[in-house]
Amino acid sequence: MKNILIYDKKNYFFRYTKKKIVPEISFHKFTKNNENSASELKKYNGIIFIAYQEDDIVTFIDLYLLRVPIVVCSENVELIKLYKKIPHTTCIDINQNKNEIFKELLLAIDLKFV
Repeated sequence: MKNILIYDKKNYFFRYTKKKIVPEISFHKFTKNNENSASELKKYNGIIFIAYQEDDIVTFIDLYLLRVPIVVCSENVELIKLYKKIPHTTCIDINQNKNEIFKELLLAIDLKFV
């Protein structure tokens, strides 16, 4: 079973993903407390990072430096362009219909999260 952490400040994507994705994947919500120390975060197969605004980049960099695979999702096209420039980062535009979003997300999970 893959354990995946979701960083989602608004909690919308996290709730929908838990209902939509296959049961072989266990999703956990990112919280800013001691349980998300660097050593704890490395136990996850990967992180799905939902970027809503530019100031999310600070948290992203903290997570990126842990060298845990990250998939960035955003509805902001300018943010997607920014994150695509970061090496080893997969980006998904969530302006598409939900079926397309989750096809891309499952593909990214299969390819990126070992």
